[in-house]
Amino acid sequence: GGIGTNNLTGDYANADWGVCNKITNGGNKEGQWRVLTSDEWQYLLNNHSRGFATIAGVFKGMVILPDDWTLPDGLDFSTLYSDGYGTNNYTIAEWHRMEAAGALFLPAEGCRNGTEMSDVGEKGMYWSSTRSNNEANALSMWFWTGNVANYAEYRNKGLSVRLVRDNRSATGAFDLDWASKKRFSVSATTSVRFSRGNLQYNAALDKWRFAPQQYQIIGDSNSNIAADYDDWIDLFGWGTSGWNSGANAYQPWDAGTTYTDFYPGGYDTVNLTGDYANADWGVYNRISNGGNKTGKWRTLTLAEWGYLLGENAVRSGKWGLATIDGSHIGMVLLPDDWVQPGGVTFTAGYANSYNTNTYTSEQWQEMESAGALFLPSAGYREETTIKELDNYGLYWSTTYYDNVQAASIGFSNSSPNFHGSSLRNWGFSVRLVKD
Repeated sequence: GGIGTNNLTGDYANADWGVCNKITNGGNKEGQWRVLTSDEWQYLLNNHSRGFATIAGVFKGMVILPDDWTLPDGLDFSTLYSDGYGTNNYTIAEWHRMEAAGALFLPAEGCRNGTEMSDVGEKGMYWSSTRSNNEANALSMWFWTGNVANYAEYRNKGLSVRLVRDNRSATGAFDLDWASKKRFSVSATTSVRFSRGNLQYNAALDKWRFAPQQYQIIGDSNSNIAADYDDWIDLFGWGTSGWNSGANAYQPWDAGTTYTDFYPGGYDTVNLTGDYANADWGVYNRISNGGNKTGKWRTLTLAEWGYLLGENAVRSGKWGLATIDGSHIGMVLLPDDWVQPGGVTFTAGYANSYNTNTYTSEQWQEMESAGALFLPSAGYREETTIKELDNYGLYWSTTYYDNVQAASIGFSNSSPNFHGSSLRNWGFSVRLVKD
């Protein structure tokens, strides 16, 4: 505003990096994030366990622990400062376990003065949204070996920015656990909320997540499936949650050639429910961007898929094949209380294959904001071969079909099969729901 007495709040909130800008991998909408005030930084540091650390022998910084912290088995954490950044030392694998449990890392990136860098690896300096009493400065949070303090720094210095999101500020079509705000009926008495994207897994990190965008798929890279593969996969054999159910194949990286290896408990007539519910990916695992707790999600039964996509009074006319932005192929699902956005159309069914509905990115944003869901056509994996990519969408249910196959739903450029079945050892997509 041209004067030195304004904070980055109120009338000047748009000067806050997180308020004004779309963070591409953080929701991609303005107003979803913000910077802490100086008082908030102080409260955070005074009321949470924190300690200096080095990751992989290279990355120095400060670790802050969440309110409900539980230390992973086999790891240590110290709040002492006597050894500086050597107080806590973690390998990459150990830090991934800390991070998965909720630990936060603020790197000691130093600062920039003009084009000159200083204190890299020695000090962490982070802006707040609060002005200083001196108009030349603004308040920041600093840490260095053995010290943490609020500090007034010249405004023209380049400091790090770490954004936060208020629990009350979930915006758009999904909540902070990435569950749809709109509900979808799966029986006459039950409705669910869908995850924002298909399920993904990284074996090297032992980490689960939802795809950042509804239409994102991994594609041909699923052929790299292995116990030590350090990237994401999104096609899974049936019941491969990682829980040792008694099946020969139960890990998410299992790509066996024999369907009999995928019998939960060693039986061919059990579902991924009841005593074998932990074989359901969503029940057994913590989804890192889906609340990060076990038991929050589940997979639909075949009967629930059938009702969702069936010709009943609630759900009739609420699915249709579509293409987004000329390249993302799949099926749109509409919530029970759908209201069509103005200026955008929807046609139920598959009369014109994947061109039945075509949307630009902007038009899809309107559909998604109104509650529309998208199931991408990710193909399937047969051992390590990826087939029918961008043609077939194939999704597991928790229901067994016979001693060879498990029940699934599928759609393609010609016709859907909402009561299908497939070999248990094939890799299909998984889309989780929340009751």
